[in-house]
Amino acid sequence: MVRLRYVAHARIEDVQRIARLKTNAKKCLITLQKANLGDQKALVKVLETAYGQRGRLRHEYLGLITSELVPPAPELIPGKSRSRPPVVGESLRALWTLQFDKKKIEVDLPLGPGSTFGKPLDKRREINLRWRHYTALLNRTRPPVPAQDLEIITGLATGSAPVTIPKLPTWRQDTKREMCSRTDADVHNISVRMIHRLYSSLLNRIPVLYQSKDGSWRANFGTSGAEGRLTKMFQRQSVIPKEDFDHVD
Repeated sequence: MVRLRYVAHARIEDVQRIARLKTNAKKCLITLQKANLGDQKALVKVLETAYGQRGRLRHEYLGLITSELVPPAPELIPGKSRSRPPVVGESLRALWTLQFDKKKIEVDLPLGPGSTFGKPLDKRREINLRWRHYTALLNRTRPPVPAQDLEIITGLATGSAPVTIPKLPTWRQDTKREMCSRTDADVHNISVRMIHRLYSSLLNRIPVLYQSKDGSWRANFGTSGAEGRLTKMFQRQSVIPKEDFDHVD
């Protein structure tokens, strides 16, 4: 993530954007400092960011779902390609069925203004309502994670994987005292039990997307019912060439 941001922002000259990036970097630094000192909210935020449940990585995982090849919807306004409503693929619908109430998945289209006799809804408004509904659900959708990440989370949640808790260096004691004095910092000693609880809670919030024996897409929370049939849709790959950092310390 640091490398991605370095390449993306190395040549920025906009002063206002640089100021916003610095502000965001300070917030991220404070979150990491709190997490290192055992603040549970900060730890949850860091874990969700690391495993694609929030932030840029989440959008990448959702992009893999929404890029599923499905036939495009017909144009609601003939001759205008932008009038096509969104199409929900089978894998995305499986995630929505798991995470949302069935009634909320389908868009509720109102009747036209003053239509006591059921006047048809304006096509432009219908398009806007369909896309707004689609975007609202997508913004609340939790994506699956790569199989290798799911194995790591499962191992740390169940205790089958060893947990190593690094000790806080002596020179960081001043930072710890400073964070303890903050009213918004909830400092705890990070224990093996806390790590197990955090990863177990994370595992229960991550959906597993897989194909059943009949070829249809299914989704469950955790690993229930999906052993041996995890989808290979999510494969983490580096998008930054290594040579871009040959001269970076």
